[in-house]
Amino acid sequence: MTRVGVIAKSLGFVRGGDFELFRDFPDLGMSGGLSTRGIQKELRTNLVSRVASANSEKGA
Repeated sequence: MTRVGVIAKSLGFVRGGDFELFRDFPDLGMSGGLSTRGIQKELRTNLVSRVASANSEKGA
């Protein structure tokens, strides 16, 4: 896994390189913990990235 992939996953992103059927290495996305089926059913989640909290911790 690339360094970018490791950082992105630590911030809560889904990495396309982890897909089973088609590995899409440049793809990063944030699903808020929902599966593809949950998103298709239009379930809502609170998409809060850990990026904001990571940045606020650095500034403290």
